[in-house]
Amino acid sequence: MEPDLVIALDIGTTYSGYACQFRDTFKTNPTEIWMNSSWGQAIIANKTKTCLLLKSSEEIVSIGDKAEFEFFQMYDHDRDLVEKDYLFFKNFKLILYKEISEDPHLAEDYFSRRKSIKLVMSKFIEGLVKHCIEKFTRQRRLSISDDNVRWVITVPAIWNENAKSVMRKAAEKAGIPGNQLILAIEPEAAAVNCLYLSVQERSGLDDLGRVGDKFMVIDLGGGTIDITAVEVVQNKPYNRLKEIVGANGGAWGGQRVNEAFQQACHDTFKSKDGKSVFIKCRRADLLKMENEFERQKLSIVEGNPEWIEFQLPHDIRDEIMKDVKQEPNKYSKYFQIQKNGLFFNSQIIRDVLFQETLKMTVQHIHEKMSIINAAHVRKFILVGGFAESPIVIDEMQKQFPDKKIFVVINPFYAVLRGAVLFGHEPNVLQSRISRFTYGINIFVYFDPNVHSPDKRWVAKDGKIYAKDVFGIHVKTGETVSIGETRPPIEYLPVYQDLTSIRLNVYQSTEKKPMYVTDPSCKKIGYLDVSLLEPIRAKQKKKIEVSMVYGGTELTVKGIDKSFDLPYKVTIKFAHEN
Repeated sequence: MEPDLVIALDIGTTYSGYACQFRDTFKTNPTEIWMNSSWGQAIIANKTKTCLLLKSSEEIVSIGDKAEFEFFQMYDHDRDLVEKDYLFFKNFKLILYKEISEDPHLAEDYFSRRKSIKLVMSKFIEGLVKHCIEKFTRQRRLSISDDNVRWVITVPAIWNENAKSVMRKAAEKAGIPGNQLILAIEPEAAAVNCLYLSVQERSGLDDLGRVGDKFMVIDLGGGTIDITAVEVVQNKPYNRLKEIVGANGGAWGGQRVNEAFQQACHDTFKSKDGKSVFIKCRRADLLKMENEFERQKLSIVEGNPEWIEFQLPHDIRDEIMKDVKQEPNKYSKYFQIQKNGLFFNSQIIRDVLFQETLKMTVQHIHEKMSIINAAHVRKFILVGGFAESPIVIDEMQKQFPDKKIFVVINPFYAVLRGAVLFGHEPNVLQSRISRFTYGINIFVYFDPNVHSPDKRWVAKDGKIYAKDVFGIHVKTGETVSIGETRPPIEYLPVYQDLTSIRLNVYQSTEKKPMYVTDPSCKKIGYLDVSLLEPIRAKQKKKIEVSMVYGGTELTVKGIDKSFDLPYKVTIKFAHEN
């Protein structure tokens, strides 16, 4: 059923926002998308910082720039009281990039107290939804449970099924009905946005959107950099794309540059006692300093180095001027203390701080291009806040001289706008490339010529099996149509007296993993299946399992072959164990 209204939430590592569009508007003028532009203390229009301030009782105080401002104002006034009564979270989305084996999905607040990332994310989504409802739907008497609303939440391409499941559960916990929620992969949403640009905007992108056009989308965000490549397969009566390189990326976003600059300042400017001069400063002033650098870094261009005045809050400037020792280190030559305050050389941004992010991004693009016929992908579309940096654009042009490098108008909002459009047309992507090999942990009859001796297992009836075998359902790199149900695989329980079985679901980066214990394999969840007694006494219990691929999220179907009846199968992901 077509929704009357689509509301998209773009929850980024550093900035978040929302946008809305009615179905009638989408049909007549798809480029007309409403985005909130009033965030109070926000330094960037239409988005606010991904920050959350809670009371110790977990009640929401505020979100976004307002949360950060309020927290540091209170912190500078009475740290002990704030530590006792409040929780402040920032950059918590990156937790979901980590493997569960490394971190049980716990987010740390400013004072290193740990809370479930599902709780933190759900509270942030709840605050974002409340803000949206108050701003956009106040006069329309619309609640988030109304059936005519479709909600879309963006997720990075690098997230696995566990992380996407956490986001979905958090959204549902925040009050968004699960049957009205879809997830949109960020670079794919940006690709969809490209198809619905105005004629003038598309002409600036070499008439992007013609059937047969192949282009790579590089989403340069604050926390992650995500990449995908698509081909336009249809543009009338509906736009349709197919993925030609699986969406992927890494945690190399612009926030790394910010953190590196802050560290350079701490390492370079010391008080007479040897401690960083910035430690003595009020946290609210340090926040102003961080925001100032965020503005400055995107304005730096290639060419001759120049000295740039760094606007410091008065307290920090006075502290530096009266009590500072400039430590000799690899950064010190890029800084100067003058009467008016602090100056830094643009070369530190261009030649030092940007280098790791640029190196990893370029390397990843080369890896993607090696998978396909690179000559056929002539256009690179840059989106995300980091895409506005002249340094990034110049590096892309140097590294890929045979490609046309384009930056969409307002690249910071390309993913958010594309998520709204994706909400109206979730079938716009006809097929995707499977990022992993997916399958189930099974037993097969043991073959000494094939199976490792340590996998030999003897059942109660004396039959000899090989254990931990990876039963493949789909292979990494395969093209899978949206919603395609793969041919079912039939399984027989080892013991016929079982009333239920648990099928463990695994993913692997290898095309043909032998065992689920191989280094490339990782358990992502399990299926619990109830087994009914067969109608005929001699009939064996059998089940068929089909995995449904191609969508943003992995789903499963099953049939009890003893009765030829479908049974409900729900994947319980690792974070739900």
